[in-house]
Amino acid sequence: MFKLKRIHQTKGLSDRVYQSLRESIVKNQIKGGEVLYESKVCQQLGVSRTPVREAFKMLALEGFLKLMPNKSAVVSEISFDDAEDILQIRGVLEGLAAFLAAKNLTDFKLEVLENLLKKMKTSAKVKDINTYTMLNSTFHTQISRICGNKWLSNMLANLWDHSHMFRARGLAVPGRVKASLEEHQKIVEAIKERDSFKAEAAGKNHISNILRNILDHKKEIKGG
Repeated sequence: MFKLKRIHQTKGLSDRVYQSLRESIVKNQIKGGEVLYESKVCQQLGVSRTPVREAFKMLALEGFLKLMPNKSAVVSEISFDDAEDILQIRGVLEGLAAFLAAKNLTDFKLEVLENLLKKMKTSAKVKDINTYTMLNSTFHTQISRICGNKWLSNMLANLWDHSHMFRARGLAVPGRVKASLEEHQKIVEAIKERDSFKAEAAGKNHISNILRNILDHKKEIKGG
């Protein structure tokens, strides 16, 4: 059973409830398929029904919840088909972000990327999947910031949040972390060379390999 932290500030209450629920869903603290009842959420957060109801509506519009008639909502589950659709879009956008990042790179931004890559190598070496997953997200977020296109960054951020249910599961597949690390290394090398087209290809290839990994996992589960 999920547990939410009480909200003590009343300013922008609906947004605070929305952020609290969204973060809990993205971090997989509230699982897909779980039912959220208005009354229980109100009790845990210490708020009235109105901000909870408004937060439910916002999350439903974003696809995180499915509203039910009995003043409740069900957390959306990400199917393999959903994952495939999301990754197809991410492949195009991640490639574009890497393309633009290579054009907008500075020495400081490069240093940030290389330091992240070093930390990813360390976590991979000690097989710390949780830390690697977190650093992986930070790495892609950094590239989206370097690219300099806020609309692209916002679109990617939304897709990443919807990727939460299969992100860690994919990295748990034997050999995937090592391959992922090599793919990130190629992205950094291409950006460092200021080669936009090479960076775009590396970014697309990385997401393509994630998709291939997900589809292989789908076949294993279905026995084919």
